[in-house]
Amino acid sequence: MHEDGKAMYFVSENGAGFDMQYADKLFGAFPRKHRAEDFEGTGMGLATVHRIIQHHGGRIRADAAPDQGARFYFTLS
Repeated sequence: MHEDGKAMYFVSENGAGFDMQYADKLFGAFPRKHRAEDFEGTGMGLATVHRIIQHHGGRIRADAAPDQGARFYFTLS
């Protein structure tokens, strides 16, 4: 798969997923929407990934649905 002449990679996961109506908030730091007992993490992982990919001249986007996991697509320069 390619975007703007760059190879595009993806990572899929089968976790909680998310509602695409909130996709614009996904790559920022955000408060947990689940109890810590339900899901591990701090809510900073995707914000960190976004910053790293941007630092390398790439882009990232996601596609998901609640309770159906998610797929994250990214490019690097």
